[in-house]
Amino acid sequence: MTKIWVIAADSWRARLFRADSPAGKITEVRTLVNPEARLREGELITDTGGGGQALGGASRHIFNQPSEMEHQENLFARQVAEEIEQLRREGKLDRVYIVAEPRFLGRLRENYSRELQKRVGVEVPRHVTAQSPARIRELLPFRI
Repeated sequence: MTKIWVIAADSWRARLFRADSPAGKITEVRTLVNPEARLREGELITDTGGGGQALGGASRHIFNQPSEMEHQENLFARQVAEEIEQLRREGKLDRVYIVAEPRFLGRLRENYSRELQKRVGVEVPRHVTAQSPARIRELLPFRI
């Protein structure tokens, strides 16, 4: 049984495919969805304290803090990476190829374990989650 996987992901959806053979087609096995990614920032925040806080006559703003949307995207990237890691721990994954929206690809990379990093093949920075499996497969090397 082949242990090659392909992940097509963005901040809203991650599709997990298994490769039938190193040069063959890919078959979708599972889809993970992040419904919070479709919400607007204001819909995610239920209790805000405003943009700043007055302290001794000066307002203090928190800079470089991720927005709630970014926080949700980071959580989803962690979930997707954990799903891939689980396949590796169970011995179901020898190699994984990632095709992901560029910003989300960076978030995924931040969550790879050392062992998973060793198993990542090609990473393609493309937004393709709505594409057919055949189109996604075309973006990868002939033999994966």
